Amino acid sequence: MAVTKSDIICIQTRKEEEITLSKPKIRCVRVGFGHIGRIHEQKLELIDVETIGILERSAAKCSVAVSWGLRVLSDYHEAFGLEPDFWDVCTGTSMHLSVLKEIIAIDPHANILVEKPICTLSQITDLKRLLESFHGKIVINENYAASRVTQIVREQVSRLGLRPTRVISEMTKNRVQDILGGRFLDHEHYAFGYEGSHMITNVLGLGDDFLPREISCQSYEDMTIEDDEQGRIQSRLLFQQGASEKRYTARNGAYVILHTAMDGHIAYLYPGPYSRAYIPDDDDKIRYRILAVEDNLQDIVVVGFYEPIPGFERNYGKVIVTDKHGIREDIDHIYDDTMLNALGNALQFFEGNAPNPYPVTRALDNLKMLKLW
Repeated sequence: MAVTKSDIICIQTRKEEEITLSKPKIRCVRVGFGHIGRIHEQKLELIDVETIGILERSAAKCSVAVSWGLRVLSDYHEAFGLEPDFWDVCTGTSMHLSVLKEIIAIDPHANILVEKPICTLSQITDLKRLLESFHGKIVINENYAASRVTQIVREQVSRLGLRPTRVISEMTKNRVQDILGGRFLDHEHYAFGYEGSHMITNVLGLGDDFLPREISCQSYEDMTIEDDEQGRIQSRLLFQQGASEKRYTARNGAYVILHTAMDGHIAYLYPGPYSRAYIPDDDDKIRYRILAVEDNLQDIVVVGFYEPIPGFERNYGKVIVTDKHGIREDIDHIYDDTMLNALGNALQFFEGNAPNPYPVTRALDNLKMLKLW
């Protein structure tokens, strides 16, 4: 009996399914199981990564890991004995260097994924020295480097033939409930430390022409929160934690503004899905994350809105084009799960199937920009 084309396709499909089913899961050990560590667990599970152990010093976070069905390990030697395919570093930034020292000491050829930023400014020299004896692979998980929204903003700027005169990257939320709940405070970069590297990544995603040529100015604002302690309202002043803005002139002449606020006050509100310029204290869902490219000569603005967006499903962004008459183009429902995309790109690199999506050198260049002000 003759073999038809459809028979061949069916055989190929079955073989592909058999290969997929027989392929062992990628296995990781996660260091740190706080907010970011839990997000990593949820995202990596979607791409068939198995977490074989958790290293965590907090008893409360260990209990959470156990409740999630994860195994809590006693030390790095126990973790190394499990032969993970990669290490997933999700501790606070100030601890990244010490964690890397522990991993590299026992596994100098390891695959390591480190949540952004790779370290603090004061640790850069020590990090470089440490990596001289490292022979493995490191990826920095800067998820916005994998954003479709940034890509579409760049495409629209090119399509419209814009000559950017001003670029604004803003990331604002209300962090009051996070702080009251014990979320860490950045005392090195203050308000800029939480979203600063993301904002820089988004601007530089437009191209190298947006690197700094001349530094302009910076500003910080304090933040006051009210804490109910044993029935008594106590006011706390948080130095330079309210908002931060840094400005520079780019190589192409565009004036770049990096603005972030943790007190909920939106500084640069563009037409679109947001109806007001304030996020209240009790709203821990809304974020204002935008990248705007303005051409004052043509009176055209391209604005990218990163998820989460009010009225949209999670992981969906949008891009609008405005002129003096208002919104003239609206690109909706851009699927943009930046975290999942970035994690998937890292795994491709570890497996030898793709270049490093965000190497240490790029992460350090990004971090060093903070020294310019």
